[in-house]
Amino acid sequence: MFRTSKSLKVLERQKLFHREWVKNDAHGELKTTDLKSIIVDLQSDAPGAWPNIADSFGRLGTWYAVSGLIALADGSSAEWRDVHRAWLYKVMSLRIRITTFQRGKMLGRFQPAKSLELEAGPSALCLAYALMVGRESEVEFFGEAVRMMTVDKKAVPDAYWQYHGLESFVLRLSRLFQHDASAIGQSLGCYQGIIDAWNHPRELAKAIHSVCEFHCQRIEAKSVKFSAEFREPPFDLIPAEVLAVYSVRQALGMASPVVDHPLLKPPFAAPIGSPSELHDELLDKVEAKLYALHSGQRLTPS
Repeated sequence: MFRTSKSLKVLERQKLFHREWVKNDAHGELKTTDLKSIIVDLQSDAPGAWPNIADSFGRLGTWYAVSGLIALADGSSAEWRDVHRAWLYKVMSLRIRITTFQRGKMLGRFQPAKSLELEAGPSALCLAYALMVGRESEVEFFGEAVRMMTVDKKAVPDAYWQYHGLESFVLRLSRLFQHDASAIGQSLGCYQGIIDAWNHPRELAKAIHSVCEFHCQRIEAKSVKFSAEFREPPFDLIPAEVLAVYSVRQALGMASPVVDHPLLKPPFAAPIGSPSELHDELLDKVEAKLYALHSGQRLTPS
């Protein structure tokens, strides 16, 4: 069993790691480079332009996540804006990657993106964050994307699901949010306890605590068989998959138990504001290009 005291040490190490990371001037310089690169790539029709844009948004998302998390740790609740912006950038990166994979299937062995195994966990966490902040468009997109990943063996191989239950769990939450009680084909792993205790508050509190312990374990633990799906910010310190449980239950008119765990302490477990409050000209430009590129159709994973 991963003890709560050990969880606290993991979280403290992660905050220290972020403090050191943000002090590195090279990361700030890379942020500037990525911002410029996106503008350049938007003007290009080269095959590698969109993957480059996805990479740049992914790195920018990390920069804003770390910056926001450190500011939150230092008491600046206003910096939830940076965390929300980080999520928006990671969403854009994943939308491009997922759609590139789907649209490239017709190319067979020349398909540019061979699988979405590396995108499965991040997509589930972006879905959880969307549930957490009530962003229905992203709930729809990532709900369908994660569903596709769980059933398409070319997208994510069967072996992956032996050690990862996060994706199926968050997909189940999104269905509950949409008043759909249907089950998911893949195993939910340690998250099954939350579903089993959904109508039993005392047992639900124990299940949530257990999931928090698992979250902290998977910030650092990894092997050739599974990834540390909570390693990347902001999803290391912000337990989106747990906060999504509370948001979904609130939307369904259900009370939730109070759980005492370091992962659920303010400020990281008390979101302020919404991504909807942000205006980002860079995202607007990319959205406009995508809209024109796909003849006015929204990017969808299907």
